[in-house]
Amino acid sequence: MEIYSLMKRLKTEIVTPEQIVDDAKNPKRAYHEYFEWDDLTAAHEHRVQQAREMTRSIVQVRIINNEEKPIRAFYNIVRGDNKGYGKQEYVFKHDDLRRQILDKAMKEVVGWRQRYNDYSELSKIHSAIDETVRLK
Repeated sequence: MEIYSLMKRLKTEIVTPEQIVDDAKNPKRAYHEYFEWDDLTAAHEHRVQQAREMTRSIVQVRIINNEEKPIRAFYNIVRGDNKGYGKQEYVFKHDDLRRQILDKAMKEVVGWRQRYNDYSELSKIHSAIDETVRLK
């Protein structure tokens, strides 16, 4: 509700992340505690997030059917107490890790389906997702 209140105070229908952060600086705002206000900690967390984004963006180019195809190089996995990124080749060789990736993909696609449920223009995609979920 704080964001609705912010929009009302700013007399706008669109609010930017910068406006939200500026508003959240006020300790009386409900979402103030959502943010890290210690700059050293926030800077470190930001760099860790940048490392995640960078690692997710790395691709290897493979030739498949005489066509160059970008293939994701690393996947976020959990194995025992280890959580991090594994090489695509490593992940695909291990059924438990491959299953993690497929389970995550299914959760993401179901989430996408729910987010865009109201758009009838996407009904064919919705049907394909529904069928895939039923077959799982």
